[in-house]
Amino acid sequence: MVNLGQVTENFYVSLKALESNNVVDIESTPKISTLNGHEATISIGETTYYQEQQVNVQTSAVNQGILQSRQWKPLDANLSVKIKPFVSADEHVTLTISVEQDGFIDREDPTAPPGVTTRTFESVVRVKNGELILLGGLEEKERNDAGEGVPFLSRIPVIKWFFSSRKKIRDKSKLHILIRPVVTY
Repeated sequence: MVNLGQVTENFYVSLKALESNNVVDIESTPKISTLNGHEATISIGETTYYQEQQVNVQTSAVNQGILQSRQWKPLDANLSVKIKPFVSADEHVTLTISVEQDGFIDREDPTAPPGVTTRTFESVVRVKNGELILLGGLEEKERNDAGEGVPFLSRIPVIKWFFSSRKKIRDKSKLHILIRPVVTY
């Protein structure tokens, strides 16, 4: 966590310029408000569905049968930010901040539900009215090496270039959240 303090008017213009040059990716710039001592929450995410199958065997003296039922169940992955401000008489704001970021990971089996990773951050900070703080440190790395090809020919050193394909994915992303509390009367 970094307290940037009072930033210049050009700070936001510089941030927009970094985004237009693909140096940073700004997902959204939401604004939320709440009363002193009350929690404000903002959340964004996605939902995926998986199928759950249940098989029941029924036996009785008269007949016997198998009863199958299928049900689609939802699974959520969200980014949620909860902030609870306390304003003092000298216009310092004490913020209780909680950030939770969920994400889907690959399925182990096509019929299984997707896995979910969760990263959380909780802190209490005190800043002056209008100062900007930066929350960071939630990092995600993805590394995937996959290949496919003709079974025998894809292993021969030079010939494999014609009979196989490889796919390498290396991705790294960091989540930074800028918070600027402004007290209004």
